Amino acid sequence: MHDGFKVRFWIGAGVIVSSIVAALVAFSYFSGAISAEADQIVMAKTKAGNDASSLASLASLETAAPQAAQYDVAIKQLIPDQSGLLGFSAWMGQAAARFQVNATVSYQGNPTLPSGDTPGNTGFTLTAQGSGGSMVPFLDYIAAKAPGFIISFTSVDFTNDRNQETVTAQGIAYFR
Repeated sequence: MHDGFKVRFWIGAGVIVSSIVAALVAFSYFSGAISAEADQIVMAKTKAGNDASSLASLASLETAAPQAAQYDVAIKQLIPDQSGLLGFSAWMGQAAARFQVNATVSYQGNPTLPSGDTPGNTGFTLTAQGSGGSMVPFLDYIAAKAPGFIISFTSVDFTNDRNQETVTAQGIAYFR
């Protein structure tokens, strides 16, 4: 009887140890698989959140498109195309007459053509003469209120005699 007990003991111990080893291997495998699945779930949730954010941005842009079109029209009215600069001299003459100033404008050099979102530009020279006190309001008007034109002055030479003011200015007119 004693011999049978040893054999059964070792068989039972072997079964128990084998069961523990099998349980540890299964636990290790399943915890790795569960961890990998959890990572996949987190990535899927992140992607879904990003997709939802992108869809919300797209919807916002689509609703803003009509307003953007209005701004595009307004910008095109602010900056003429290159042929629209032909009206610049005529507008300058009207502004000069409004302030009782004699003014002439001439373009200088070759224009820089527009590139992408950067407008083109061309240099100009303005020569104006008028009675005392008329030049400053005239320059302020053409610099700030040029309808349909965007201009900037790069230099202004102002001469004031007793009866007459004279301005010679270099500037840049922009076009699209």
